[in-house]
Amino acid sequence: MTASLEKKEWILLAEQLDLLSKKSGTAPFPNWVSIARDTRDAARSAEVDGVHAGCRSCHEQYKELWSQRMRGTADDPPSAPLEDAGVDGAAPRGLPR
Repeated sequence: MTASLEKKEWILLAEQLDLLSKKSGTAPFPNWVSIARDTRDAARSAEVDGVHAGCRSCHEQYKELWSQRMRGTADDPPSAPLEDAGVDGAAPRGLPR
């Protein structure tokens, strides 16, 4: 999604965030869906500050746990096999970049 944000492709970013809000496995991330939806709405309105705030909020809350789950070092198992989880720069299946 970084590329969409940098290029200010608000419609594409909103679509990506909408897909993200529907991603399964969000139970350990209680605010994931609401953050994704709020950020999606900000992107639809091209509210740059709102988009940045949403991205920052999610990353501050969940970056560490997300990384642990993808590496398989969290108490719960990884949500996807490592080859599908963005290793080597590939986007996780079902998640656009």
